[in-house]
Amino acid sequence: MKNRNNVNLTIVFNAFMAVLISSSVQSKTVNNLPTILDYYPNCDYQTVGSYTVNEKTINPLTEETTVKLLKKLQNKALNIGADAIIIEQRKIKKYKDNKGYYGSSSNQPSSSIISYEGLLINTCQSSSTAERKAAPFNHLGKPVNKMKAMTISLSTKIVFTPPAKATLHRPTISNNKISLTHGIYGLKMGASYSEVHATLGDHSFAFDLFEDQQVIGYGRSHWLFFQGDKLVKVSTQYPLLSIDTLNKIPLIDFFDDSKWKINGLVGRKASLAEVKELLNIQGELNAKKQLVVKGNNNTMLLSFTSKKSYEGNEYNYSLSDFTVKSNSYKEPNQRTTLPKPQHFDALKLILTTLDQEEEEDGVVWSELSKELGKPIGRITVSAKSYINIYNENLAVLINHAKLNTIYLLEEVFQHKQNNEHWSLGPFSQGKTIAQLSAYLSEDDYLDETEAMINADNYQLSLFFDYDNLGLYEATLKVN
Repeated sequence: MKNRNNVNLTIVFNAFMAVLISSSVQSKTVNNLPTILDYYPNCDYQTVGSYTVNEKTINPLTEETTVKLLKKLQNKALNIGADAIIIEQRKIKKYKDNKGYYGSSSNQPSSSIISYEGLLINTCQSSSTAERKAAPFNHLGKPVNKMKAMTISLSTKIVFTPPAKATLHRPTISNNKISLTHGIYGLKMGASYSEVHATLGDHSFAFDLFEDQQVIGYGRSHWLFFQGDKLVKVSTQYPLLSIDTLNKIPLIDFFDDSKWKINGLVGRKASLAEVKELLNIQGELNAKKQLVVKGNNNTMLLSFTSKKSYEGNEYNYSLSDFTVKSNSYKEPNQRTTLPKPQHFDALKLILTTLDQEEEEDGVVWSELSKELGKPIGRITVSAKSYINIYNENLAVLINHAKLNTIYLLEEVFQHKQNNEHWSLGPFSQGKTIAQLSAYLSEDDYLDETEAMINADNYQLSLFFDYDNLGLYEATLKVN
């Protein structure tokens, strides 16, 4: 294990990517100003003109600023005889004075110029509301997310989508028994994903790294394996993920407190002698420190940890983990191909984009997600936040449908499949502080193992190995 100065990445995250088009509620003021439409009419409407309104403010996205600008648009439409408005564009730019400086002075908050561009029209009559094209922005001035819900597409019926609910489903689990015949917590081997969800609730983690096998996790200690939409294996051990990745998964009390009991009799930390006696097992530990119990349809593996006794050279063994799997289960060996170069090419533009403009209600994330493509895994942090995993180094935290943090890790999995390095523009894994000094200024924080770059719209933290000073991890936090 390398000695590093690192920070705990406290993850807060959202996943909300559904289409929301309010076609029946429109924006009319008490003064009967022209309507702001949520859609383009599906009849021959008349275009009267286009008009842009703007405002200089330190709070460009507040409701007060938005209402003020939308009223300006409505008054303009009223003055030129238009009876409806379609908002087609919104821009936010940092304000520069005539000397080229941002903001009014170094002691004052930076100002921005926010503008709305509206298409001013005269509406037409249509009795049909079918297939109406949504406007880019709704009557509240909010962008309409037209993306379909991002999924991890699987070869079976299971489809994992970002949570889109007020709270996650966390049912009370009263059955804590693990057995060969009854499976786990009342779920037998062969149960479908929907049956598992009904019993155990929303999973914490979904993973699709191997062909024809999907894995979901509950907390950090329960891993359920599906093949053909059938539960074929359950284990409290999943050695594929790195410690950094596991630490990003929220704990769930029932699962992570290890409340399970084998046949309702013995639980975690029970001694080897106690386990053998109460479960009537005659066999001995194998080379992997496991007791193997085979049944007609399933096999149970009970794993033990050892500790040398104080009195002599004898070892004491205690139960640490269990695995229950179908006898027909076969370990997959074909990993999904990960387009890492494509992912890192997409990240090259992120710093430039954030340097030029603020993230507008998920616009930056919307564009970046298109370039990154389908994730291979997703950690559900809360009902409104999630982490997508794209390859062996890249994870992205989304909160309230907006880009929150990009993580570039030394390894998402315990054992990388290749030696490709990650990169974020000029910041590449393995480079030293000396090699990156051209991108650091006197205002940036710097010590022997960490550098921090603070910009208007983001904070970039770089972590260097204590031994060889090579860059091994980076965190880009969007402000």
